Amino acid sequence: MKLKIAFIILQIGLILAISGSTSGQTGAPTDKEPSVIERIRAARRSFDLKNPVDVQRRAAAFAKIMEGQRFLWLVNNARRSRTQSSVSQNVLRARSAFIKAIELDPSLSEGYAALAELSITIPPGDIDSAIEIAGFAIDVDKDNFGAHRLLARLYTFKSGLGIGNLDTDYSNRAIGEWQTVVRLDPRNAEGWAFLSEFYERQGKIEDRIAALRKWVGAATPIDSQFYQRVTGGRRNLAPETATALLAEALIRSGKTAEAIETLSPLVAEDPDNEAAIGLLREAIAAAKPAELATVTDSLKQAVAADPANLALLRLLADVYSRGGQMKDAAALLTSAADKLTPQEPAIAAEILASLGDLYLQNRLYREAIDIFQRAIELRRRAPVIAEDPNGFTRFAAYSFERMLQAAKSGGLYQEALTIIEKSRKYLGSDNDFADRQLINLYREKGRREQALVLLRSMRAKSPADESLARLEAVILTELGRVDEGIAVFKKHMAQRGLVNTPSDNKGTTKRQPVIPTSAVKDEFSDYLFISQLYSQASRGKDAIEAANKAVAIADGAERKQIAKLTLATAQQAAGDFSAAESTLREILRESPGNPIALNNLGYFLLERNERFEEALELIKQAVESDPTNPSFLDSLGWAHFKLGNLDEAEKYLRDAIGIDSSSATIHEHLGDVLEKQGKMSQAKTHWQRALELASDAADIGRLRAKLK
Repeated sequence: MKLKIAFIILQIGLILAISGSTSGQTGAPTDKEPSVIERIRAARRSFDLKNPVDVQRRAAAFAKIMEGQRFLWLVNNARRSRTQSSVSQNVLRARSAFIKAIELDPSLSEGYAALAELSITIPPGDIDSAIEIAGFAIDVDKDNFGAHRLLARLYTFKSGLGIGNLDTDYSNRAIGEWQTVVRLDPRNAEGWAFLSEFYERQGKIEDRIAALRKWVGAATPIDSQFYQRVTGGRRNLAPETATALLAEALIRSGKTAEAIETLSPLVAEDPDNEAAIGLLREAIAAAKPAELATVTDSLKQAVAADPANLALLRLLADVYSRGGQMKDAAALLTSAADKLTPQEPAIAAEILASLGDLYLQNRLYREAIDIFQRAIELRRRAPVIAEDPNGFTRFAAYSFERMLQAAKSGGLYQEALTIIEKSRKYLGSDNDFADRQLINLYREKGRREQALVLLRSMRAKSPADESLARLEAVILTELGRVDEGIAVFKKHMAQRGLVNTPSDNKGTTKRQPVIPTSAVKDEFSDYLFISQLYSQASRGKDAIEAANKAVAIADGAERKQIAKLTLATAQQAAGDFSAAESTLREILRESPGNPIALNNLGYFLLERNERFEEALELIKQAVESDPTNPSFLDSLGWAHFKLGNLDEAEKYLRDAIGIDSSSATIHEHLGDVLEKQGKMSQAKTHWQRALELASDAADIGRLRAKLK
């Protein structure tokens, strides 16, 4: 009976929410009548364990419980015919019946539990009284499930779990009650779900994983509305939700093998589960080759069930590749593309592009170029889709960009020029992709004057293009003419209001440390950009001044953090290392997982030759947040270099160059690692590339000394 009463009352909350208020009938006492809580306290004081209630009063109390239950049943089931007035009247009648039951028999814990839960459904909803009455139920029966669950929910609500900072006291109370709930009902999904939420917020990773494992095996509940409400509607209490959260927690704690085992059956059973596929991809990326065996059969099964599922094909091919079976990966993807070409050439082209990405990842540069070219030809033959008329242009631009990445990474300069000219043919004369890529190539080869000439010809045709104006300022800064670059940009700022065109910030050099960028055209983003230029030119004082202006006008917490990140970089450039560290630690106090702050703080410590182990841990956290960020990977490789882990250092630096071959910093770092390994010829190759890319006089002088 306990559970049934609780279930009926839970439905009332929904009905009252739909019906609105109770027409002002809150059941408030008159001056002469005691309040509900006063009546319950009085009944509770009359409870005497030594003198139990006689049989007749106990029978009458149970009758009142049933009467209250009947009124709630009327509310819950008379949905079509009910009126706001009838709902209110029947709820108040139920409350009166439960109060009378308690007065007749104060030892009846079910009465307290029912009344406590009902008291929060009657506007204005008295949570404190509900907590007190539920406590009376537990005093009478320490294992009253309904009372413990109600207290757990109310303490969860008061803890602030779903809205912000946790209240420590109410969080601990909620945890205690949910622990009792799962003790009384070990397969209670709601209890394990909330325990996992609290443990996550408290940083108790192992406890969270244990709770999630229990949730996976729990019974699917009928009622999940409270949990959904607290979690903002993002989650429900289904086992699939628990499985996904468990896998995510396992990945975060480094238990990738178990995460793969958890996710593989889910993906095999439901090949369209994008969330599970995404998590499995993340687990595979973090796994060691020996840990991948468990996922292969499940992925084969999933691919067989859905052979056109591009995400699954990519996953299985990636597993083959990571296991050293690149031929199997290529065979899988080419076979799938061949089968789909007659009916679905666009999907077949996407599959071939995935193979191109794998070739590039494995440093098979010529193979990557050839397969991307084949993918472009195939995609061009696909019919135009009315809903996506620019699909081919977007696909071709991506493929050409990856082909250029392969050519640059492989040192195939003439091949890169050929690819750029091919892109003109496929993308058309109105598309500026080829000119932008040629400018980038000139810069990467140290031919910045040629890049500037071509850029200015483009600006003459599109004077209002924000990205071109910024790129000219960057190139002038790289040429050692930062004041001229800033003057050009300020002139553009003054004329900006005449024409409004999109901005994409393409073409800027990626350098360490990471500096957040903004494509928003306003005074705030202008000061950020100017500060970055001054930092790049080693004009620390000017960089700090511009960054402080951005901080002063930043509106909102997110912009404040972006401005402070830029300020920290300026402080580092000015040699004020203490201030830079202080600024970054302030950001991390406000936003503990901020990946840019983590990376930059770690990198600053490395550059100062301080606290290498701490730096490594900071940077690892940044990489976990964004595993393909080349700057983060460079920082991680550099940390391993500082610690003497040369093989690890080489691995991460080569990964970084595979993503961004235009960074002088990454090339120099890799050259330093190769030198330590005794690979002097390779080291000089990368130092030479770094010299071609460098613009700062100190960097150029240092690189020339290394080459000598």
